[in-house]
Amino acid sequence: MAGKLHVHFNDRDFRHVQLARTADPIWEAILGLHVAYTPAPRLPARLRPWHRRARHRLRQHDLRRTCRFVNGIAPADARYFPDFLTPAESEDGITAALRTLRATPATRLAREIRLAARHRPLPPGPAASPQATAPYSPTSPTPYTTSTTTSSPPTGAK
Repeated sequence: MAGKLHVHFNDRDFRHVQLARTADPIWEAILGLHVAYTPAPRLPARLRPWHRRARHRLRQHDLRRTCRFVNGIAPADARYFPDFLTPAESEDGITAALRTLRATPATRLAREIRLAARHRPLPPGPAASPQATAPYSPTSPTPYTTSTTTSSPPTGAK
């Protein structure tokens, strides 16, 4: 049964509200992904230039498949959003957040993906690449990107 949830706060409730020190980098990335996948006419005019640039970059990089997958399991209108995607460690910055995401146990991933699948059809997962599974470090290329330059074919290639 669909409906609305109304939450009412009074002055006493607001005395207990705590604000984060900074924006959460993982939430910012996911919310940015939601904006990137929103049709431009539905966006406020001030977001459309960013939207155009983001969509252009997604066409140029190998991020497209991964972004479609993440948006598929955590779309803007999701009734359930897998918790592993927004670890509490994000409070300590992007490096800690990505380390935690990559260390998520397979059993938790499976459980939360199954739960998401109860609410909507899910996209196929992105193809694994060495960089998708490699440990993150601030000096490494951004996760899920691949280099397109090679100097010679791999050993054994014909």
